[in-house]
Amino acid sequence: MAGWRLFDLDADFAAAPADLAFVFPSPARLATALPEIQGVEAQAARRIRALAVAVRDGRLHVAPGQDREDFVRRLCEPTRWRPHLARWIALRALGDPDACPLPDSALDAAARWRPWRAYAWRHAQSDPAVGPPPWSVNRSQAGRLAFHSSPKGTP
Repeated sequence: MAGWRLFDLDADFAAAPADLAFVFPSPARLATALPEIQGVEAQAARRIRALAVAVRDGRLHVAPGQDREDFVRRLCEPTRWRPHLARWIALRALGDPDACPLPDSALDAAARWRPWRAYAWRHAQSDPAVGPPPWSVNRSQAGRLAFHSSPKGTP
């Protein structure tokens, strides 16, 4: 996994609390280190590097509570990430409970869960008893999204 390989980079342990087991490298370190990380696909390395450069240079600010759509737009510009991947980062980095990491074509199906789409998405992903979410992929349709109807009153 690329994420664990990033922990292998030199990080500033002196600046971290003593009880941390892992310290993630700074944006400045990531901006210059990615070509040397073995096992990270070239496209992923370029995108992570573009993200690190944008944060390092102050063009992208990552903090809980900021506007999700502005963050997604600013993240997609330098990295060329698709919006649903940028929403995944917004979910994790901003703690946004409505950042739903679905493709744009599936967001309408998840609208009824606003403002808690991230929680609904995670629940549907982790609990097989819930059944297929309305945006689940029907593999027989060559990867197109198939929208399943849910019983009335259920997400």
